[in-house]
Amino acid sequence: METTVSKRPPGRASPDPGTSKGVGHTQKCHDDKQTTRLPAQRELLFLWAIEGTGQSGCYGLDLQRSINACSRGAEQVSTGTLYSTLKKLKRKGWIDSYEGDALGGGAKRVYYFLTDDGVELLERVNAFLSRLRQWQPVSGA
Repeated sequence: METTVSKRPPGRASPDPGTSKGVGHTQKCHDDKQTTRLPAQRELLFLWAIEGTGQSGCYGLDLQRSINACSRGAEQVSTGTLYSTLKKLKRKGWIDSYEGDALGGGAKRVYYFLTDDGVELLERVNAFLSRLRQWQPVSGA
């Protein structure tokens, strides 16, 4: 059985695997083992941005800034959208969070990281995108 390296900080448990199956969008990603519906575009942007932060995770507002900056302003993520999307991803079991230290006497920062299910989902999405890029229509004679 293949194992996936966890993207969570040491001592952090993954959410119950039974909670991560509720996805409801239109495109499907097929492989030999299982069918997984693709997340919405905004969810994928968040997951890919979080994936790039490694095991330490990403502070929510840094995630917002990274998406805004990397898209050169094409994707503007409001604070409300940021936290509602993070909440949705967490409910689906693809990310989890932990509290870090407070900076400058303010509230503790919350850092988000991929769960094992989130890592697996991105592997499936990336495999789908690879197959889609190679796809060519069959010409009818």
